Amino acid sequence: MRQRAGKPALVVAFVAAILGLAAAERPAVAQERIVFASTAGGAVGFITEMVSLHRLDERQGVKLDVKLFTPEKAEEAVFFKQVDAGLFPPLTAARAQARGAKIRIFGPLLWNHISLLVPTDSAVRGVEELRGKKIGTLPRISGMYTTFSTVLRMRGMDFEKDFRPIFGAPVALLGFFDRRDVDALLHFEPFVSRLLVEGKAREVVKVNDLWKQLTGQPMLMIGLAAHQEWIQANPARARRLAAALAAGIAYIRERPEQALQEGRKGQGIRSDAELALLKQRYPVVFPERWDAGIIRSAQVVVDKAVEYGFLERAPTEPVFIKLD
Repeated sequence: MRQRAGKPALVVAFVAAILGLAAAERPAVAQERIVFASTAGGAVGFITEMVSLHRLDERQGVKLDVKLFTPEKAEEAVFFKQVDAGLFPPLTAARAQARGAKIRIFGPLLWNHISLLVPTDSAVRGVEELRGKKIGTLPRISGMYTTFSTVLRMRGMDFEKDFRPIFGAPVALLGFFDRRDVDALLHFEPFVSRLLVEGKAREVVKVNDLWKQLTGQPMLMIGLAAHQEWIQANPARARRLAAALAAGIAYIRERPEQALQEGRKGQGIRSDAELALLKQRYPVVFPERWDAGIIRSAQVVVDKAVEYGFLERAPTEPVFIKLD
């Protein structure tokens, strides 16, 4: 993939969509500390690593105190107010509301970056051809399972009835696939690119592409979230946090090779071939906008999850908000 020159306007446009101003032109102001839950490695960890490395937070007048967790523990840290803000999946935010936690997603971090993979020698070319076959996936409560299940139901299929889901943790799923204990595998970047480069897998389809076919919009997988009371008490800090992370995302999208070289260790990149493939595949994982269309698309995921029984009931208050 060739990089296009002259794209600093993308940084301004994305930040302006969130803040209504050009963040790159903001003068330096006093820094305010924000405790943020991110991940050790993985795509969200990539964002916060670039923010910290290039001091993109300080340009917005804040200083991120990044705490690294597994994705599940990062969500818990936000839920239990152990941090000011952090990553949160949309459906988990909707579930949190049912438990009385007013979690609000006020910016995007990741589009759905789950792929359906089969061994390279498999004859399977489409999802339908896997009926009755074993598909490795994260547990039922995960965004992987619920989003793929939702897309299947919208296409007239049922994950549990038409296929044989086999559950495991991310590393366990890789083992299942390597030993041929499953016929297909759901997994996410950067592990997908690694399997492709190593010649172990072939990509059947991206879940995000299936969703785009159904809705015309990308599917939000992970959002920037905090409790409503924190946002209300810290509106300027929330905007600056969103701007800092937007700048980190724009840096990755604008300079994918440089960013991947800088984050090579944290992303666990094992070879130049893997880096070259990630340069093509990884940038599109990171959202370039947060607007009414994306919010409507994210709400459809929640609504369909309620309709299909993946969520017990619909949230009574907004899950997704756009800061003024």
